Amino acid sequence: MKKVFVYLAFACLLGFAFTRIHNSPADATKAAKPAAADTEIKPFALMELYTSEGCDNCPPAYKVVKAFLDYGKQSNQNIFLLDFHIDYFNDLWVDPYSSHQNTARQESYARVFPGGSYTPQMIVNGSQALLGSSGKRVDAAVTKALKIKPSAKIDISSASLGKDRFVEVHFAAQNIPIDSMINIALVQNTIVQKVLTGENAGKTLTHHNVVRSMVLAPVKDGVARISIPKASNETSPVYSIIAFRQDLGSMKILAASEREVK
Repeated sequence: MKKVFVYLAFACLLGFAFTRIHNSPADATKAAKPAAADTEIKPFALMELYTSEGCDNCPPAYKVVKAFLDYGKQSNQNIFLLDFHIDYFNDLWVDPYSSHQNTARQESYARVFPGGSYTPQMIVNGSQALLGSSGKRVDAAVTKALKIKPSAKIDISSASLGKDRFVEVHFAAQNIPIDSMINIALVQNTIVQKVLTGENAGKTLTHHNVVRSMVLAPVKDGVARISIPKASNETSPVYSIIAFRQDLGSMKILAASEREVK
């Protein structure tokens, strides 16, 4: 498998257009068979980016993650992003998408990975920690993750927006204990923000998959409700749900999936 980042750079230089290869149509004379349930468990790479609008080292990471999100869509690879904004840079500029909960989540990785908390930090599948602005390191981590076949799976059948600003999520789990919990994250797909003060003063930043809310949901219920925060500078924001199962001992992500909110 070629390195993802190198492949992206090569494609951009040559203007290469991604194409999909389809199987030949089935023989029309044969009787049609009922479609089998999709039980295949495909590899995934869940990128967690810990960032702040008050950090001048963070903007390059936004371009890196956008390149990998685009690659995932074009190549039909399961590459997901959770953009967590932390609050320990909120001195000269208060990041409107930051929270102490996001900071606490990043700190929970410190007991697994040496080096402590920093920005922009990326965690891939809960098992690799690296500098989020390093395209080569992200490439290596994502490539490695996509070579590992998971043992569990989460299917999100629907994510529906109600009038009360709640999203109702229906999901099913495969090879996940019925008495366990999964994380349901609501992400805003794109946010464009002008920073007025601090290290990024005067810059207009574009964020992707910003985590706006996250809850735990019992696997046995197969349903969760998550609220949409009112604060947003987008007139018609687009949201998605990313559901994932994490082992709290090792912090490894065991299963993940994504679905757009309709």
